[in-house]
Amino acid sequence: MLTAVGWQSNKNKVLKSQSGWSENGNGSDAFGFSVLPAGYYNGSFEHVGDEANFWSSFDHYSDYTYKLTLDNNMKCDKGCINDENKNVGNSVRCVKN
Repeated sequence: MLTAVGWQSNKNKVLKSQSGWSENGNGSDAFGFSVLPAGYYNGSFEHVGDEANFWSSFDHYSDYTYKLTLDNNMKCDKGCINDENKNVGNSVRCVKN
């Protein structure tokens, strides 16, 4: 997915759906990926409406893997890639090669 979109500075906007995001955080959905702000689960659902987190297939450590975060306030303009404990519930999207 990141190869197709590239490391352009507006990755946060071009992947997000055109509706559903809080605080005028909607995207352009230029690639038809239609990311919705599902938040994440860590004992309870958090940041629903504000951000979306997607698991990567690449492990960082045995208990951690990478995730891509898109948010409503453009803090992650290029999309933030961080490691996350595997016990947290993030979204998964399958992308056809």
